[in-house]
Amino acid sequence: MGWEQIPSNPWHKGAEVPIGSRKTIVHGEWISKNFPSLGVFIARSSRIAQSLELIRAVQDKTAGTPHESDVMEAERTIHEFYFIGRTLLAFPRFCNETVQTKLQSSIDGNVDSRQDRNHEARNTQSELFHFCVLIHADFLPELAEPDIRFRFAGEVFGCAVKRMNTTSDSKMRSRFKQAIKQIRRSGIRGFVCIDVDFRLSSMSEPLDSFVAHERGHQFDAAIAHLFGVHGERSVEPAYCGSFVVGLARSDSGVTGPIHVAAYYQKIVVFEDTFADPSLADAFQSALQRGYNAFLNIGAS
Repeated sequence: MGWEQIPSNPWHKGAEVPIGSRKTIVHGEWISKNFPSLGVFIARSSRIAQSLELIRAVQDKTAGTPHESDVMEAERTIHEFYFIGRTLLAFPRFCNETVQTKLQSSIDGNVDSRQDRNHEARNTQSELFHFCVLIHADFLPELAEPDIRFRFAGEVFGCAVKRMNTTSDSKMRSRFKQAIKQIRRSGIRGFVCIDVDFRLSSMSEPLDSFVAHERGHQFDAAIAHLFGVHGERSVEPAYCGSFVVGLARSDSGVTGPIHVAAYYQKIVVFEDTFADPSLADAFQSALQRGYNAFLNIGAS
């Protein structure tokens, strides 16, 4: 059994946002104003505050020449927490004590991921991000083993969330296998939610060297080693597929030092996950609706 690359679910591209944009500052200020109502205290030393300070410095041209990857990381931090905050305020029944505790811990850490020795905060951010995607998909998620559980068509599924904070193929494969083991231990069928931001943003060639229709092939090649070995499926029938998301620099047609970034996302599901094809279609449509709630967050 191999991977079923669903033709109707290629890589989806979100809205382009100029790196270091004013819109990001607006989102960061919204977070500062509204997170206390979610029970979250934002200290000046928090990753959110650091990220907002960096984006402001870029906008005011007082940041010198920060590395583009640092600014993209700050962009991601602010946009994802903005999405998380807006979602939890819109659907307060999901913002229980467990979620609030996770949200508070997720804003810690260093704005520069290379200097952050403890990746737990960023890992928790990825969990909460996918949790909110599943809220928008109407899958009634809860934070429980393997990381998230959700409901679809009368069945409870699990999600093991892995942020691939490395470009090492062997380390990424190891984290991928850890996620599959989490699903097995949970005792239910499930998916791996893969955050490949670090991989896509670290590609050797910028995306503006590829025409649009070639980007999907380039992304697939960048993470092919995760999907190139099919043994997990035969060994772990509970493993149903993966939800993949990543941030990368996009071509903008803009010359000069200002570049734009966009999220890219893909759903990968094994062909026998749902016996009824209509359920498979409904599942993918609902999940894509959840991701779409975020993909255009930069345009809101």
